[in-house]
Formats: sequence, structure tokens, C-alpha cells
Amino acid sequence: MAAWKRQRRLRVRRWPGEDWEYAHVFYRFLKTFVERPVIWASRLHVRGAHNVPKEGPVLLAANHLSWADPVVLSAAIHRPAFYLAKEGVFRHPLTRWIVTATGQIKVDRTVGGNDGAVSTALGLLGQGLVVGVFPEGTRSRPGQVKRGKTGIARIAAASGAIVVPVAIESGDFWPRGRSVPRLGRQVYINIGAPFHLDIKADDVADKKRMREATDEVMDRVRALYKEAVEAREAKERWA
Repeated sequence: MAAWKRQRRLRVRRWPGEDWEYAHVFYRFLKTFVERPVIWASRLHVRGAHNVPKEGPVLLAANHLSWADPVVLSAAIHRPAFYLAKEGVFRHPLTRWIVTATGQIKVDRTVGGNDGAVSTALGLLGQGLVVGVFPEGTRSRPGQVKRGKTGIARIAAASGAIVVPVAIESGDFWPRGRSVPRLGRQVYINIGAPFHLDIKADDVADKKRMREATDEVMDRVRALYKEAVEAREAKERWA
């Protein structure tokens, strides 16, 4: 899958970066008209948004608590991000159109490796874009950050992209088992400093090295998540 290429006549606002040239018009519509309602509904608090580089390939690595995570994270950053998403959200025609238009990458969790998804992610990073990954592979319970799957390390090694760890505290906003979010419940997003994993393309076949690199990413995410939980409990007012 290649990212969408915007035509000049579709401009509806002055976009903050060239990345938006590759976003479908529907994605740009959401950014323009839906972002503010999302921020209001989730009472979104964000710290570290400046840690997402303004240009160049970026690999976002975030924990996963609720269906809202890619939506609130997209509202928290200025660049469009293309997320790896489970195959199930592509089954219904309407949701399939939405996730395709917003550039999400289909991942079949029953298939090991997911070479197709990895290849797509690498293609987007090769264009200097932002790819978002939830390494846990599924939603966790509030207060928990599970062990990550090594796909994040494989993509980082093969692309050489910088990694930005992200913690999202959204479990109270959209708890597991609820079909709709609880409007007005606070969401905290803590974006950590970008870093390069000490791995290269030749390391992809080294399972031990991929595991160690993935654990390093998740350790950073856990530390950020702990800060986000403490901030929510203390009712801190982040930007």
C-alpha cells in the first residue's frame, strides 16, 4: 500500500508539513473538523508533543488500552500517522473504508510475522512518514502494559527509523467491554524523547536481539505510562 498523494485543489487549510500531501482527503477532513471535538470529549492532556520530529521517518510505539487510542494520539500530534491495525476492523464495509482512507495497515494476528504489514510500514517510513505501532498487539487492562511483540523491533531495524515511545492513559475514557466512550473522562498522553535502537537490518533474523530491542521500547513506554497515571490521579493540567 502506498500513501495517498494529495492534489493541490483539495487544500482546505494550510497544513503544517508535507506529510499531509500523502494523506487521503478524508483524513485531512477529520484533522480539520473532528480533532477539536475529540480533544473536548476526551479532555485530552498531552505532554511531549514536541518530541515527535517535524519531518523524516518516525516509528511511534504506544501502549494500547482502548479503541480510542489511535484517534486521541492522532489528535495529539501534528503529523498524520498510519497505524498498524488488526484485521477485524477491515471486515465491515464502512469501517474498512474509514480505516483504509486514514491509512491504517492491516495486521492478521493469527499469522506469524505479518510480512505484508511490515513491508507496507517500511514503504511508508521510506517516504519519510510516521507509522504508529501498538506493540502489545491487543488492548491491555488499565494499569497494565503487556510485553510487546517483536514486530516493532523488526520495523525499526529494517528501516533505521527513529522510535518515539508513547504512553496513553485512556482506560477510564473507553473501558474494555463498553461499546461507546465515556465522554468527559480525561485522557493523558505522555510522549517520550525520540531514540534510535542499537540494531540494524542484519539483526532482523536474530530473535534474541529483536526481543531485547522490543523490551527496551516497552520499558520506556511503561515508565511514561506510570507518569501518565500519576498525572491523571493528581489531576495535573498538561497542555
